[in-house]
Amino acid sequence: EEEWGVGSFLDLVVRIFRALLEEHSNKNKLLIGLAERVAELYQMPPEVAERTATLMLKEVIGKRTLLLLVENLDELFAGLEEEGQLQLRAFLQKNSCCTILATSQSLFNGVRLQTSPFYGFFRPRYLRDLTSEEATQMLANIAKLEGKKDLEEFLGTSTGRDRIRAIHHLSGGNPRIYVIFSEFITRESLDELREPFMRMLDDLTPYYQARMQWLSTPQRKIVEILSDFRHAVTATEITQQCFISHKEVSTQLNDLKDKGYVTSEVIGQESFYELREQLMRFCLEVKKQRGEKIQLFVDFLRFWHTKEELQQRLGLGFDNIHKNESEYSSGQDFDEKLIDNLSQEKNNHKYSQQLEPLPPDALVDREYLLRALDAIKEGEEAPVFTAYWQEYNNLTDKKDYINALKYAEKLIEKRNQVQDWVLKGDCLNKLELYREALASCDKAIELNFKYKDAWVSRGRVLSNLERYEEALASCDKAIELDPNYKDAWARRGLVLNNLNCYEEALASCDKAIELDSNYKDAWARRGLVLHSLKRYEEALASCDKAIELDPNYQWAWAKRGDVLDNLNRYEEALASYEKAIELDPNYQWAWAKRGYVLNNLKRYKEALASYEKAIEIDPNYEWSWANRGDVLNSLNRYEEALASYDKVIELELNPNNYKWAWAMRGWVLNNLNRYEEALASYNKAIELNPNDAWNWAKRGSVLEALKSYEEALASYDKAIELNPNYEWAWAKRGSVLQNLKSYEEALASCNKAIELNPNDAWNWTKRGSVLKNLKSYEEALASCNKAIELNPNYEWAWAKRGSVLEALKSYEEALASCNKAIELDPNYKWAWANRGWTLINLGRYEEALASCNKAISLGENYHYVLANRAISFIGLHRWEEGFTSIEDALKSLKDGKEASPEDTELIFRILFTNIEDALMWRTHITRLIELFDKYQSISALSQGLVRSIPALISDTVSDNAVQLWLEVWQELVKSRPEFQISLGLLNAAVGYRLTKGDRRVLLELPIEERNLLEPLLDLGKTSN
Repeated sequence: EEEWGVGSFLDLVVRIFRALLEEHSNKNKLLIGLAERVAELYQMPPEVAERTATLMLKEVIGKRTLLLLVENLDELFAGLEEEGQLQLRAFLQKNSCCTILATSQSLFNGVRLQTSPFYGFFRPRYLRDLTSEEATQMLANIAKLEGKKDLEEFLGTSTGRDRIRAIHHLSGGNPRIYVIFSEFITRESLDELREPFMRMLDDLTPYYQARMQWLSTPQRKIVEILSDFRHAVTATEITQQCFISHKEVSTQLNDLKDKGYVTSEVIGQESFYELREQLMRFCLEVKKQRGEKIQLFVDFLRFWHTKEELQQRLGLGFDNIHKNESEYSSGQDFDEKLIDNLSQEKNNHKYSQQLEPLPPDALVDREYLLRALDAIKEGEEAPVFTAYWQEYNNLTDKKDYINALKYAEKLIEKRNQVQDWVLKGDCLNKLELYREALASCDKAIELNFKYKDAWVSRGRVLSNLERYEEALASCDKAIELDPNYKDAWARRGLVLNNLNCYEEALASCDKAIELDSNYKDAWARRGLVLHSLKRYEEALASCDKAIELDPNYQWAWAKRGDVLDNLNRYEEALASYEKAIELDPNYQWAWAKRGYVLNNLKRYKEALASYEKAIEIDPNYEWSWANRGDVLNSLNRYEEALASYDKVIELELNPNNYKWAWAMRGWVLNNLNRYEEALASYNKAIELNPNDAWNWAKRGSVLEALKSYEEALASYDKAIELNPNYEWAWAKRGSVLQNLKSYEEALASCNKAIELNPNDAWNWTKRGSVLKNLKSYEEALASCNKAIELNPNYEWAWAKRGSVLEALKSYEEALASCNKAIELDPNYKWAWANRGWTLINLGRYEEALASCNKAISLGENYHYVLANRAISFIGLHRWEEGFTSIEDALKSLKDGKEASPEDTELIFRILFTNIEDALMWRTHITRLIELFDKYQSISALSQGLVRSIPALISDTVSDNAVQLWLEVWQELVKSRPEFQISLGLLNAAVGYRLTKGDRRVLLELPIEERNLLEPLLDLGKTSN
């Protein structure tokens, strides 16, 4: 350490011996007679002494490792010069018994240049400056180790943090200086500060003067100029002061920067330079002060205290500050919790942020503080601060808030003024880091309770946190401080709008306009409030006024689009959004709202492109994702729509903000026939919003699809309870009651839906469907006709009309209705299936088969279509294909359902009327019995046999054929219990025909069976 006399390798070895001897009390443990042998070296010629000393050093080390701790290695190498360095490197290479741990002020040529002997030898570790946070932790650790509890606690207060920030500025992050300052960091009185400060200068002055000696003359000159400036300056300003060329100044500055004397910072197009450690300037000026260190102490106070603290100590505005605090805590204007949030130390720590004023007789101390306050005011306009401010504004204009934030933080680090914290809060707010922004605003208020801009910024951040009551309180405080503060009035209007206090919000905006009739923000926000009040024409006028004041005001253009959208003036709304986008192509809200109005115009693909642009600009924009899902749903791109809603739910931390995304997710899943998942989504939507009738109604629709009709009915009833005039819920209630076969109640629900909305074609069609179930065919037909009158292109109404006409046996008209439904929708599978049934009844089996095949190809592969296909084959006498199709139909039966007697009736009619061959009858009937037995649907055959009895009464068939038909059936099923009643009715019908209508044949039947048979024989009801 500080071995100034080392001028050769021999000198270094001798100094190593000296250090070893001083370290060890028992010198013979190192090497017997070492001290005497070292003394003998001085009697030898230098060359001999060097060889002898080298051998002695290896002997002393032996099998151990020699650790050399070297401070200021650059100075040691300078003394060794190149020859000595080569000798040291040679020794170290030949003897792997030494380790060197060294320090230097910077990376010097002796280790940096490739031509130097020690190039690549060391592993450099750069000792970086401590940050304020690291310094705080280091001092807290020291305080804890030394048992200084007061210091440890103080470092955790805001005042303590301000002190660390001041030390950081004075020391440039030098750890040694932090430790020195820790001795008096908690002291407040000037007497307690002055003596340790002066002692510190005395201790550090030789250190800094010695560092100046290491510099070249031009470099000393530059350091002296930077010391005189007292703030960061450009290379041009330094050049003007030292009469050195600009190029030379730049070269020397770069070298000084490498050596750790100065720091530089690029701001815009300029580089600013200043001393790395402000204390170096203090120490260098000691001689200039000629023993009067008053100015140095003033400069120290300027850094040690904030501007507000100096004002407090001088009693400037102190009473007013306390008065404001008293009012604040009394609860007359604000909630107590608000002020508690502003200062963590309030009433719970002995170190108060507010400093007591100096006593009247403290004249000397007052002079110090006044000078320090004047120095701060002068320093506020230092060129570097102006450059910071300008660059901050340039970056915020470009919406580069991340880099703008860096300049706000630099202003805080350099001068720590209230407005700097407000700038930081504004940047953090733009970056949506709202909690950090709020902390910055609170810090500004802590520094100056009466700084109105800080209160407005705080209100802005609290609004974004949706803490509107607190935001309103902040705006009110700003207005209390300045009743003519237009920004506060306009911000207050925005907050009140979010609180749904629209009339008060309008009054606030009007007040801002009264204060400044050309205040564009107030006009735009007035438009927003009037929009909330649904006073759209007035809202439009306000937006137009804002645009008149500033034609490039993109927010006003976008809000104008909102108003026009609500006026259903979609094309004009679209033009407004596009103007906003023209002004700011990255205005994601305008892109999203453009998508919304395009959706209203049913221009879905363009709407989708707008939402995707908004998402490209901001991938976490929940509203765009949600509305993208709506558009994709309209485009029937359900999987993509589902992914959009899932993205909304993933992004939104507060499910209540986008609870409708859960409902829309349910709708898409319903469209995908994923009913269980859809039900889970609707349940989640209802959990978040149990009073939304739409959610309950859509839940009912899913339960209906799941055939959980009772639960579906309960959901529709809940929707109607929440909204008794919810027409769709009434209509769907009718649908589920129809499925429950409660046809009268279903009809009542349909009638209620029609009462609420008599122009809805779906309601009329559903009513027709229910009336068909009630066998009120004429009324059903009238309902279908009404639906078609309301919507001539409504395919379901046409198809349902065909179904009703079939029931009325008006098959030609029914066929025309089915054809119309298919014309409107060529892929309407139910209409194709219904058409097939109609054609069967018309005996046009080839066409019927084609219709059934078409329905099946479209996905209508239910039992009734497969059965109709089988009947068509049988009608065409393609019996094998017919039997295969019958088996397909029977296989498709689910949930214990049986085949339809209506189908078996048609099969028997075709068999009886088209074939008069007992053998073929026997063969086909036997095959039918086997198939229906196999699928446990034999009762459908038995009932179909009875229903086919009218075919036996026809004059076109012979008595012989009728008798033969009976005999075949008796032969095949007389022993089967399932056919006893049907066989008895068939026997009576044949007897009635063969006896030419002798009613005595019928009287042999039990009355219940007779009542079944008589309608089939076209006989009126008879008495017993």
